[in-house]
Amino acid sequence: HKTGDEVLKQVALVLERSIRAGDLAARVGGDEFLLWLERTDEAGAQAVAGRILAGISEIAAGLAELPKKLGASIGLAPVQSGDT
Repeated sequence: HKTGDEVLKQVALVLERSIRAGDLAARVGGDEFLLWLERTDEAGAQAVAGRILAGISEIAAGLAELPKKLGASIGLAPVQSGDT
């Protein structure tokens, strides 16, 4: 549990470094996070996803004691003005 808690903290730092002021990062449960990227197009969202994946790779490389491989899956969902 201690290693898992440390990984979650490091992932939170990666998310914080990957987004801009005014964007929102939130942990929604367990190992699931949500980002709200205000005024970002698909290319911008893909760039953020790339930064996050690179950061997670750095975490994995620095934690040899992980019992399982650390990875991530990222989905993008564009929202248009007026969407509910």
